[in-house]
Amino acid sequence: MAKKKRESLILSQSGKLPFSRGILARSLVRCGLDPAAAYAVALQIQSSLSKQEYPKEELKQMALEILEKEHNPEIAKRYREGRPAAGQITIKAERDTPFSKGLLARSLRVTAIDYTSALEIAQKIQTKLRKDGVHEIQLDALRNIIDDELRKDIGEKAAQRYHAWREMMASGHPLVVLIGGPTGAGKSTLALELASRLEITQVVSTDTIREMLRTMFSPKLLPAVHRSSYLAGRKLRLPPGSESDEVLVGFHQQSLLVNVGVEAMIKRAIQENVNLIVNGVHIVPGFLETDDFPGACIVKLVITVSDAEEHMQRFMKRQRTAQRREAKTYLKNFDSITRIHKYIVECAAREGMSTIDNIDTDNSVEEALTYIFETIDNYGFAKKTGESSGHE
Repeated sequence: MAKKKRESLILSQSGKLPFSRGILARSLVRCGLDPAAAYAVALQIQSSLSKQEYPKEELKQMALEILEKEHNPEIAKRYREGRPAAGQITIKAERDTPFSKGLLARSLRVTAIDYTSALEIAQKIQTKLRKDGVHEIQLDALRNIIDDELRKDIGEKAAQRYHAWREMMASGHPLVVLIGGPTGAGKSTLALELASRLEITQVVSTDTIREMLRTMFSPKLLPAVHRSSYLAGRKLRLPPGSESDEVLVGFHQQSLLVNVGVEAMIKRAIQENVNLIVNGVHIVPGFLETDDFPGACIVKLVITVSDAEEHMQRFMKRQRTAQRREAKTYLKNFDSITRIHKYIVECAAREGMSTIDNIDTDNSVEEALTYIFETIDNYGFAKKTGESSGHE
């Protein structure tokens, strides 16, 4: 086994810190280098580090040599003198960050506004700062400006959501969104849309967990995981004369097994403080106890499709986008899918959970975001003293 390369430490007046590509890249962007080029320079330097420790000035000299050789000499001069590029605005926080209207616009989408509107607000804020001759701004001051613009242009609700999201991000607790519902309800589409709005990179389907279980355990050992959720009961050996619904028994057993993997993923997210979305038919109200995960803000959503005809049509649409997922298989087993659908709704009712009727995606996203922020407010996170970046 290859020996893992030891992490290089950078020596400065504040002590020893591990080398960070991100910090170096941000300092290069501040001087006018394109973000992609800045990251490439930081990666180039990281790959050349061979010693355990480097003085900060030596690291700076390495960056200067690359800038002078491969980039604009004016950028190298600004980097040597520690001067920002013309029009560059630095956000002063625990780690100084160059202001970026693109990053700000993406973060504003958490308020449920479209990207065009978010970009307009970010542009307005950038124009105001430049007009006022601002070259540096404290993070709290920038937050106040963002809040004011959201209230004026969008409304109080948007400002409140943005404020709640900042507190969530500063809390040290990850957000875990669990999206359940029947096959074909649109869980994956909703999960990806929420991930885009909330800038969550970890999105996992419970079918992926089931596939992993299939590779680890034989059909004889765990028969329930070797067929689709609505067919799992056909692999089970029910007691002779049993009047149990084999569709629901199979689905129930498969879900309990898959949720072992879901629990492991939630625990890992808590350990690493990483936001996570898990979606799938196996996310059933009452199957996972959120009290078992005190280190996370867990939001449970149930997606349904009240119109049976619309539900069936979605399988036809799915076949057009995923050739291997033939509609006839789903339609042939639509009765089983419907029984599981009804069972999930009944479980939600027992748990006192409301459901989202996913007829219109935009409306469903808005409903989901509303519920997510209500849950965040109920958790009442105490904000930590550490600052986050300016593009939260």
